[in-house]
Amino acid sequence: MTAHGEESMVILSKDTCKITPELKKLKGMEFFDWMATRILDIVSKVDNNSHTGPLPVGLAWSFPIKQTSLRGGILQGMGKGFRAADALLDQDLGDIIQTACLGRGLRVEVAAIVNDSAAALLSGAYIHNATRFGLVLGTGVNIAIHLPVRTVGYDKFGIRPASWLDEASHVIVNTELGMFGYGILPVTRWDALLNANHPKPAFQPLEHIVSGYYLGEVARFAILDAVESAGLFGGIVPSSLLAPYSLDTETLSLMEKDTSPCLEVARSLFHKKHPSDSGTPPTLADIRAVCALASLIAQRSAAIVAASVYALWALKVEAENEYIDASLVQTHTENARAELAILQLRTVVAFNGSVIERYPHYLAHCQAVINSLASAKPSSAAGTIDLVPAKESSLLGAVVALASL
Repeated sequence: MTAHGEESMVILSKDTCKITPELKKLKGMEFFDWMATRILDIVSKVDNNSHTGPLPVGLAWSFPIKQTSLRGGILQGMGKGFRAADALLDQDLGDIIQTACLGRGLRVEVAAIVNDSAAALLSGAYIHNATRFGLVLGTGVNIAIHLPVRTVGYDKFGIRPASWLDEASHVIVNTELGMFGYGILPVTRWDALLNANHPKPAFQPLEHIVSGYYLGEVARFAILDAVESAGLFGGIVPSSLLAPYSLDTETLSLMEKDTSPCLEVARSLFHKKHPSDSGTPPTLADIRAVCALASLIAQRSAAIVAASVYALWALKVEAENEYIDASLVQTHTENARAELAILQLRTVVAFNGSVIERYPHYLAHCQAVINSLASAKPSSAAGTIDLVPAKESSLLGAVVALASL
């Protein structure tokens, strides 16, 4: 992994498209046709038709696939309310996207597909030699980790020549972290309510506790409970809060940014988003309670994410040591020793995502918990584990994967 300067990365054009609830409901090719139209829109801004064949594409995909090759993977179920995979399960994602683009008159060749967490790792490693993890924490959560090949069952690599298995030393693993924790993570009665009302309650249990799509919903259930049991908002629920997912994490984030004694900004924002049926603004005590609740929910999220990062760091240390003991290939042993040397000095966790980037104090709290866990180890075993931003990682990570072919 060779470090490069950020100045060598040039984005010719970029755009963002808000995913509305209506778009999430699109099934099968309807969603991918919409996606192909957006790809055509952005390509048309910079493409001079100088290429003679299909346009090579690198893609960062934020949902589970069973990856069978660098350019393809079997589509799996999608979380966060998306329905696109419902009619396309077990079909190849690369083929789906190529077909959708061709239907819009755009010939593309999907040459590299990486998970968004792997993209964060790749984009971070392009700049920082010590990057060994990629963390995405926005609407959802995931972590990618750089591990010895032998840590993963060989059937996971699909059909590859024996020479590849002999030569390959390490691989980037998409952990799908959000799917862990069922029956293990401590949950509150508000978490239980969220799961009871979720179409896939056991699909992504850790994600339900830590990610931006769900933090507001956990807070909403707690507020409803507080209205009934503690007289919050005078014992009257604002009607808007009765709708599922009506309290979004962005609102809580903006409220927590208000550090003034009277919380006027937070109070005004909440009243605008969720006015009381009587028209009377919430009291200062009401808003303090909501802000305190939001802070505790965010701190819990940060602590669980930090513990996950550290647990995977410890897994990597163990895997590298086992690789040294078991490897019969000298270069593999040397690679594992080099990895341990990095881990004992400094490990970079490249991150992106709206929650860890923009939620007040989240990053600092997450880093503090990681530091606390790392300091509990003997000084010879653990170096620093640093959270470092990976800007535009979905774009740049996909490009790094494509350029590495």
